[in-house]
Amino acid sequence: MKILSIIGILIGVIAITAALYLQFVVAEDAAIGDSIMSQTHDESWYGSAEHKAAFAAMELKIDLGIVVMFAGIVGFLLSILPTIKKQKMAWIGVLTSLGAFFIGAAFGTHMFS
Repeated sequence: MKILSIIGILIGVIAITAALYLQFVVAEDAAIGDSIMSQTHDESWYGSAEHKAAFAAMELKIDLGIVVMFAGIVGFLLSILPTIKKQKMAWIGVLTSLGAFFIGAAFGTHMFS
């Protein structure tokens, strides 16, 4: 159970790191891309490099949110069994994975939009 809890902690830490990157870097870039896309442009702008870059920034937020959400689920499932078996160290994996799951769900599923 101790090895399972260590694996769950590692996945949880990786997931929360990716979630914080999503929250503070990717979401800001997507907001900039959204503001560029919401402006009025002439027809030649669509399909340009700037249009593609703004659209890619907005897509990255959703794609990374889905990946973080599933990584949080995997980390939670790997950490919950050792937690039930009274392995106190696994609580770290449970909490980090839940945090990553909720951040990923907020950005990947449009839960708060």
